[in-house]
Amino acid sequence: MRTLLSRGAARCMRRHGGGAIVDLALVSGMRGNLGRSAHGAWNGGVITLTQVMAVELGTVG
Repeated sequence: MRTLLSRGAARCMRRHGGGAIVDLALVSGMRGNLGRSAHGAWNGGVITLTQVMAVELGTVG
């Protein structure tokens, strides 16, 4: 779902010459917490997706 929303936002950003996408993730995406492996992996994915989109869309604005 997040990827579909981000893809739509990226199209809109290209049409309008720039914009911002803000994703929220917890610290568990960067540091492991006991018993939270699935949650940490999910948050890590959100963080990485946001970083990759910043690189790919950085030229748009």
